[in-house]
Amino acid sequence: MGPRSLACMLPSELVPQMRALAETVFRLVRRDKSQTAVHLVSRLLSELDLQQRESSEGEREQRAYLLNLRGVIYAQRNQEQTATSDLQAAHQQSPQWAVPLYNLGLVHKKARQWAQSAESLSLALSGLRKQAGRLTSTSALAQGSGLSRSVLWNLGLAQTALGKLDEARSCWQACGLLSGRPGGAGDLGLAQLSLPTTGPYSVERVWVQRVDPVRARILSVVRYGASCQFGDVVLCDTQGQGSFCDGLTGSDGEEQLAEESSNGLVFLEPIESAGYALHVVQGPAASPSQAMSLTERLREHGLHIEVWSLTMRLPGTSSPPEGEDRSVPLCAGLVIPAGPMKEAVPLGPIRLSDGEIPSALLPNDAQRTAEKAVSVLNNAARDLGLSLFSPSLMDAAGDELGAARHRRALRRSAGA
Repeated sequence: MGPRSLACMLPSELVPQMRALAETVFRLVRRDKSQTAVHLVSRLLSELDLQQRESSEGEREQRAYLLNLRGVIYAQRNQEQTATSDLQAAHQQSPQWAVPLYNLGLVHKKARQWAQSAESLSLALSGLRKQAGRLTSTSALAQGSGLSRSVLWNLGLAQTALGKLDEARSCWQACGLLSGRPGGAGDLGLAQLSLPTTGPYSVERVWVQRVDPVRARILSVVRYGASCQFGDVVLCDTQGQGSFCDGLTGSDGEEQLAEESSNGLVFLEPIESAGYALHVVQGPAASPSQAMSLTERLREHGLHIEVWSLTMRLPGTSSPPEGEDRSVPLCAGLVIPAGPMKEAVPLGPIRLSDGEIPSALLPNDAQRTAEKAVSVLNNAARDLGLSLFSPSLMDAAGDELGAARHRRALRRSAGA
């Protein structure tokens, strides 16, 4: 939990006490002493409970603030059930205060419980709108203006995950994110997405085309065993949009986190598969000009390939030499449709600038596509003077003997 806050008005006699408590909790959590912070908040709650008299409005608000604060700590410790209990109790103590409902929506979002998240965030938004409609507020826990945008963002995300795109579009328009765009969607430009992988790196950065604020289509060939591939549409988030709210403005002098602080996107889950299969293509040392020519040749035939060794150092390889001759062992990713879909479509050039991704084909057509890819790859290798091997592509084309031959060639090159 950081000093960022989205609601800040308490009775004047409570503000110094609660702010001091918030600053103490912030420091404890940052020092990995969240359990001590929980004990501190729990002790204050016990003192309120021991008074054994009818609670005043101010005391109910104190209790709501403390329960919300403890719920946020539990949420950040991934204790979802306990966090949910505290945040629901905070809402019961102060039903007009939107902050616990907002935090509860984030807890469900973190657990990918989209229906529950949308419900909590909708209630938070309703409370904010009621609060905004009052000329004066008798509640000590007034709402901050910055909270509305965060609620709308996360509500739009949850509705997108549920497939309620019209409702999500209303949220984006309310945030001012789709102003002037007919229909509320389209091409929002390119961005980079942090994609968790099962390979040698925990995260791979890939290029995506944003369809709307939280949906993006992958334009890179994914290398390291992620849950999605080239052409897939994924649900994503921006850093800072999942920040829990404590209910007070931090005053410890630390820089506040901006709502749009990220240069990239964070992956949440796949939405729609384009049905592409990855085949790794390997070969001996190739120059940058040979690698670029290979890429152009395949794309001319409607096949999408990325020569990874051209732009990055792969695990287990040395840095390319300096100078004009920067030849390195070729390693590339080729993606082809793997089907099935309802109807076959002809292969044509892929126009990435327009975001057009060909649909996957029927099973028989998928094998024919693999056969075509083998033929194009062999012709390009011959013309460029390269020996290229892709056992999985040969298998997809139904050539078991060719696949075995490619595997033997790769083992010999690895041994050499």
